[in-house]
Amino acid sequence: MRGSRPLSVDEVARVRDAFSGKLARRNMALFLLGANTGFRVSELLSLRLGDVMEEDGTIKDRLTVSRRNMKGKKSSRNVMLNAHGQKGMVPWLLELGEREVVHKDDFLFFSGRDTGRAIGRSQAWRVLTRTYKACGLKGKLGTHAMRKTFANNIYNHLLSRVAAGEAIDAFRATSKALGHADIKSTDQYLSFLVADIDMSINCVGVG
Repeated sequence: MRGSRPLSVDEVARVRDAFSGKLARRNMALFLLGANTGFRVSELLSLRLGDVMEEDGTIKDRLTVSRRNMKGKKSSRNVMLNAHGQKGMVPWLLELGEREVVHKDDFLFFSGRDTGRAIGRSQAWRVLTRTYKACGLKGKLGTHAMRKTFANNIYNHLLSRVAAGEAIDAFRATSKALGHADIKSTDQYLSFLVADIDMSINCVGVG
């Protein structure tokens, strides 16, 4: 958590287009799925083909990570998969079809040719940090940048609705979107708003 910052919309696009190598589609799908669902990397890596695809081959519009694969293992988490997340999955799912990886219990983000084993968290970290570096991105970035990006986007969207006059508690809604059991945890995700606070303090100076 402390080792990552959120990515801007422009940075997400740069990272999306920078994946290379024989498993570029897999790695892009992992990145976009994380940035659009807010699942932790361990939760993403637990997903199997049947978790994201219907029996007719269409992509599910909601994804569920079971309780046993969630942090704390207290409850499962069900999240809407938006159009951006679905679009990011398509190239990899098509490639899986070409590879004849079609069993519902095959890991979505499998390691090499072994569909019975997901890539590890350290491997996911290496893939992402290598791509961030290739894009010339600065600052603290790791696998958690995907979840931080999700939190940032959700919170800013909710703030815009508040500004438009809707009675929404943007902070609590973001906490719920992240699946936090304790709202105090959300404050750590939004710690990057310190820059906004500093700017506000500078603007409202008196004397």
